[in-house]
Amino acid sequence: MTTQFSDINSQFGVIGNLLLVEEELAVLNSILNLIRTTKGERVKNPLVGCDIVYLLYEQLDTVTAGFILDEIKYVLGFEPRARYVQEKTKISIDYDERIYYISLCVFIPGLAKEIVYPLYLRQG
Repeated sequence: MTTQFSDINSQFGVIGNLLLVEEELAVLNSILNLIRTTKGERVKNPLVGCDIVYLLYEQLDTVTAGFILDEIKYVLGFEPRARYVQEKTKISIDYDERIYYISLCVFIPGLAKEIVYPLYLRQG
């Protein structure tokens, strides 16, 4: 089997020692990088990224949770290897711990695979 997607692991341990990630891990790595990027951070393409970091300082409620999902859906438009699956993506709120729990579902057409990736966003 040949590798369709590959990327550099953004969490490599030793400086100068780059590791490759392949297939769905490469796509997930790219998605996480896009989610961590704020709009305007990339000088040559200021529309890439999302404003989740700012939403984490808003009131902890279902309205803000909806805005977070909107931002994730928006930023996934910049990852051509993955498609957002809205029907299967879920978000829940732990009011005591002040955490948004997200089950992000994406379909990767090149691999004919649907994956669910957990995200945890702590408020403040």
